[in-house]
Amino acid sequence: MSVTDLNRRQLLGTSAAIVATSALPAQAESHDHSGGDFELTELRDGIWRTRDERHTGLLIDTDDGILLFDTLNLPFAKWLNGQIAERFNKPVKWVVYSHNHADHVSGGQAFEGHNPRYISHSLARESMARMRVDTRLPDETFEQRFDILLGGRKIELRYHGPNDGRGSISLLVPENRVISAIDWLLIGRMPYRDLARYDVEGMIRSLHEIDQLDWDLASPGHADVGDKEGMRIVRRYLEAVRDGVVAGINDETAIDDLVPALRADLAAVPEFSNLAQFDNWVELNIRGIHAQIARVEGHMDG
Repeated sequence: MSVTDLNRRQLLGTSAAIVATSALPAQAESHDHSGGDFELTELRDGIWRTRDERHTGLLIDTDDGILLFDTLNLPFAKWLNGQIAERFNKPVKWVVYSHNHADHVSGGQAFEGHNPRYISHSLARESMARMRVDTRLPDETFEQRFDILLGGRKIELRYHGPNDGRGSISLLVPENRVISAIDWLLIGRMPYRDLARYDVEGMIRSLHEIDQLDWDLASPGHADVGDKEGMRIVRRYLEAVRDGVVAGINDETAIDDLVPALRADLAAVPEFSNLAQFDNWVELNIRGIHAQIARVEGHMDG
């Protein structure tokens, strides 16, 4: 699913996708580095989306320095550090890790020369240390909420409980009405395959929680940017799969009978069937959510 018409107007109205080189000033340019396509795209005033192929983060530019939300990997982080020197000529004051997964938080050591403050949720730090993620570990941690004031701009970090990985948080910039959360906030795309890493109920709960916050542009970690309605479509899809699976378990429907029946019901809803990867992942989603609910609730498919 592409960015909604609303967000196209918002993006164009604020800054038409400024990127990390002057060669293509009006569109995002890919930078090939060891197979990676690196981008730096301005979403709103001072809010930049960082991207290495399928992984994204944020760079928040303020008068007093820069905050980074995720460093992705070491080659990308080194490239981004060079872009910061060339384009912004400001110090990195904060490095915020979204959660514990190495594909989002590796490479933080590339910014040590700025002497920033590194922060994550406590659960994320524990996991990163235990699993020896190739990054600079956080110096600071928090439990529920942590607010940062940088260059007059407030950045709010929140923990919403289990959803994906360990210690996964959201980041909200109230002034710009921009939010980011990584693996559990999706817009325009299906949840990943069998959702093996996810807490599905926690993901649904977390999506309801961020719906109550004041934002109108979201930057997920793997999917399109978009608005609240885009987020709600994915949440409604997850709720529909969960409810269908629960009904099937209670009716003692065998999983091999439940999957095609529930797939047909979901495919009949255009807002679900239009999600990217629907045909490839819907049956994996159903089976994964079934396995998770059956395990957690103490039921087994006979």
